[in-house]
Amino acid sequence: MKEKFGGMLKQAQAMMQGQGHDPEEIEDRLFHSLNTLKERIEKVNRQFQDDTYTTFVAVCIPEKLSVYETSRLMEELAKQDIDLSNIVVN
Repeated sequence: MKEKFGGMLKQAQAMMQGQGHDPEEIEDRLFHSLNTLKERIEKVNRQFQDDTYTTFVAVCIPEKLSVYETSRLMEELAKQDIDLSNIVVN
């Protein structure tokens, strides 16, 4: 994470230091927040991929563009191992 967000972190530290904050404390708090967010995203992703918790039902209208977009949705969900069990054409 430090490699990806290092530049942004240095900017945030510079701003916070100007307000009298400890640079190490700033870094610890930022990385703690990022790790917490990452864990939440991973948990939601696992739940989306577990068909005992989640299934998607696509709803589209019977027009060419809508059917095409629904097809693209199906492909993207399949790439993420997310179940799409039904399609409703309204």
